[in-house]
Amino acid sequence: MPLGLRDPVGYAQAKKLAQESKVGRRQGVLSVPAIISRASEIHVPASLGGFPVMSYSEQVSLLGADQGDTPPDTQLAAGPTYLLEMDNSAGSVWTKAGGLVSYFDLNSFFLVPVGYFFSDPRVVYDAISGRWFASGLSFDSSNDSHVYVAVSQSSDPTNTWFVYDFGMVAGIVQDQPMTGVNDDKVVLSWNDYTSTSFIGQETWVLQKSDMLSGGSVNYQRFLPDTTRFRVVPSQSLSSTSTEWLTYDNSGSSTLGVVAITGTPSLGTVAWTEYDPAVAPTSQPPNPLQPGGTTDNVQLDDRLVSAVWQSGLLWAGAAGDACIPSGDASTRSCLRLFEVSTTGLTPTVAQDFDVGTASAYLYYPAITLDRYGNAFFSYSESSLSMYPSAVEANQLATSPGTLDGSAVFESGSGSYCSACSTPFLRWGDYSGAAVDPSNPADVWLTAEYMASSTDQLDWGTATAKLAVEPFITTVAPDVGPSTGGQAITITGGYFQAGASVSIASNAAVGVTVVSNTKITAKTPPGPVGLASVTVRNPDGTVLTAPALYTYTRTTTTTAVASSSNPSTVGGGVTYTATVAPTPDGGTVAFTDNATTLTGCAAAAVNTSTGKASCTTSYSAVGSHAILASYSGDTNYAASSGSLTQQVNRPGASQAPPHSPSPRAPVGQSAPSSPGPRHPTTQPHTAPVMGAVAPRARTQGTQSLANDPEVGSKSAVVSAGGGGTAGQVEEWIRFFLAVS
Repeated sequence: MPLGLRDPVGYAQAKKLAQESKVGRRQGVLSVPAIISRASEIHVPASLGGFPVMSYSEQVSLLGADQGDTPPDTQLAAGPTYLLEMDNSAGSVWTKAGGLVSYFDLNSFFLVPVGYFFSDPRVVYDAISGRWFASGLSFDSSNDSHVYVAVSQSSDPTNTWFVYDFGMVAGIVQDQPMTGVNDDKVVLSWNDYTSTSFIGQETWVLQKSDMLSGGSVNYQRFLPDTTRFRVVPSQSLSSTSTEWLTYDNSGSSTLGVVAITGTPSLGTVAWTEYDPAVAPTSQPPNPLQPGGTTDNVQLDDRLVSAVWQSGLLWAGAAGDACIPSGDASTRSCLRLFEVSTTGLTPTVAQDFDVGTASAYLYYPAITLDRYGNAFFSYSESSLSMYPSAVEANQLATSPGTLDGSAVFESGSGSYCSACSTPFLRWGDYSGAAVDPSNPADVWLTAEYMASSTDQLDWGTATAKLAVEPFITTVAPDVGPSTGGQAITITGGYFQAGASVSIASNAAVGVTVVSNTKITAKTPPGPVGLASVTVRNPDGTVLTAPALYTYTRTTTTTAVASSSNPSTVGGGVTYTATVAPTPDGGTVAFTDNATTLTGCAAAAVNTSTGKASCTTSYSAVGSHAILASYSGDTNYAASSGSLTQQVNRPGASQAPPHSPSPRAPVGQSAPSSPGPRHPTTQPHTAPVMGAVAPRARTQGTQSLANDPEVGSKSAVVSAGGGGTAGQVEEWIRFFLAVS
């Protein structure tokens, strides 16, 4: 059916001015960044980078010739597992990898009466309830029409649905029903037309809980009025009991913003309207494609998409006349609005066009990721570009600019280059949806020209997009090459389950504290500057080069002797132990600063951290042994030392100046085999039994005046249990040590 217009005469006049480049917004026009390849812009796994979904030829092939509809009115929503697309007039369920799961005729799905034709589908997934909502209309040759809304009974779109028919309205086409869902309401708005004219828009508010249960639905209806045109309810992405609607006061300098509160079941539904000032829109020129033909003669400036999240309402018009930077001609541009709804009165945060010199942009759809970043899908063409599916996005932190743009499906030819009205229709919508399984990801869907030979073969394509993470700091940013250092990464767009790697090695103990903070422990890595990579579960990834520095790990070296003191002629093995265990390097062993033979570079065992050197000595003496670890790429040098004592064979093994064992007073001295040795103790023989000296009597002998011992003296006693032989032995011991 032809596009319903509010004022056909005024529309034709405005289109003529746009075609002649006599109108067009010059201020407030953002230039689209240079179109770049998919790989560098769409940060998703390769298998989910984007894929064609339904096309004119495919749905005719699957469902029959009555599916040869144009335009497709592209719509696609994302659920936890599947994607659901609805076009004129086919439904299809897809995996997120691009596999076709099922397909069905929307005439059958909505139970359309015989003689009616289904059109204008809309589909959304409501994450709050875990259900799908779909709507549309059917009409017959007499302009009788029905409006439908359906709700799934689960999050699986292939299961059963409840379908509601608003009933037949005779002689009136209820055109392009728009659907919005929030916590407690489902709201539909559409334009009413007779066969000759626009007779107003009407809005219905449905009790959401009734629909979810499949019972009779309480509703409240706002009757048709001619003061508003194409009211668009928003899809609420976060919790709210206020349903926000918007419309373009075309030709004026205001944007209609409506808050619907209350519920039908309580009879408290209220319409509160605000009309903040904006720059007026104007009818865009017909888009051109290679060969100088157009793919659409019915593009206008009505709103076609609206989404609300956390106090921000976004809306977009099908097209607007603007003159992009660097261009002298009027082009079709995207018209986008951002409205803050957090205050007592909504205020316009942004009001801008998006244009590209020498190109035409049309039919945007808008959605927001969990961070508030805005994503736009649309079609684009020019004299050098076939109609293609394109995306752009704006970061929430950078209003007034666009972050990037990419073609996610290129056109293969010019659409309907030899057609006449009514086939010269493109649109009327594109699709945009957040992924409920990971709200950092969005799915964008738009129309493109699928065939280079069949001029009617429009196609639709979808792509999954997300803003890549970014890193601002790593603290601390220097650490040992052995790893194990606790670090904190700050930045943005970090997702739960993200992984971290440094110098391509996986970090351990990774914890995503928030979408701006990650903690982890560094893995081992090579000395020098290292890159830091954060990879999200959805495949978005950022590698920041030279953000961390590995330094050589500090070591200690300890040296031990196999025998200390050792004897002349005996072998000694020195063992150096380097800690922590390095992954290479050598140890040099020196003796009094002279390298020991064969020990200039003893290899360190990389399992034990040990290196050894064996030598022997030919003379008595003291030796300063130094073991010097050379270090390697990742471990720093260190050294350790000891003093090695070499004695003559048979000498005591005790180190010099060590005191000899001494028996406590009142105890026997232990017998000591082998030669006697000098002692630093007083020259008094051990006393057996009694400890006090006594006068000379039988069995005792005074040595005080013995000329061989001089002034040395000893007292021995045989009365304490000793024998004469024992006394003689002690005398001999005393003389020996004296």
